[in-house]
Amino acid sequence: MTDRHFFNHSENSMDKRHFISAIIPIYNEEKNIENFLHSLSSFKNIDEIICVDDGSQDHSLDILNLYAHQIKIIHFPINKGKGSALAAGIKAARGDIVIFLDADLLNLSQQHVQTLLDPLFEDQAAAVVGYCKSSEIHLNLVEFISGQRAYHKQDLLPHLAEMETMRYGIEMYLNSLFHPSDVTFVPLMKLRSVYKFEKQKSTVVARQYYVEGKEIIQTLPKTVLTQRFAAILLNRIKAFLPLV
Repeated sequence: MTDRHFFNHSENSMDKRHFISAIIPIYNEEKNIENFLHSLSSFKNIDEIICVDDGSQDHSLDILNLYAHQIKIIHFPINKGKGSALAAGIKAARGDIVIFLDADLLNLSQQHVQTLLDPLFEDQAAAVVGYCKSSEIHLNLVEFISGQRAYHKQDLLPHLAEMETMRYGIEMYLNSLFHPSDVTFVPLMKLRSVYKFEKQKSTVVARQYYVEGKEIIQTLPKTVLTQRFAAILLNRIKAFLPLV
């Protein structure tokens, strides 16, 4: 693992009580990462950007190096999985609040980041999950595996060893760590991620979906089948059922 120490500390941070570290796991995102970092590095509500290159086989790392004066780069020579990438970012983070963002987001704005942060700033939640939303149509269960999240770093530190074992099941695992009343789901309007078929060949995408589904199923005993996660799921469904 290569660890390069560069920081993007904004003197204009929007909440001086906190230091905000953004953690970006990256795997073969050469088509998207430059535009993403160009936007993210201008946000005044982020103090530190940590990019974890998870064994990319394309030019992602080369592009990250172009931003080495603004970001912190962690490089895995081989792919370890998203859980390991997030855990490494948490260990390296100086912030008391960490936010996770996928590298293939389109239209990401400073307001989207602020929407993730506000419930923590206002002590309304211990965990915030942001989901892409383009209309008023509701309930989308994909919200549960959204990669856009915010946490107090100290709440995740006891779980890093377990996180490192997680790959595609990491979001489900994170859901299971908190009591339902401590989790807030927030819509991130007009935000979307690049679909897999827009980035890779259909045969590669099919294989990725197969592996992803298999690994999520393997995490079920630690995630969906836990009482806490079940309660979150039921509460979300009830919130969108019409009142009788």
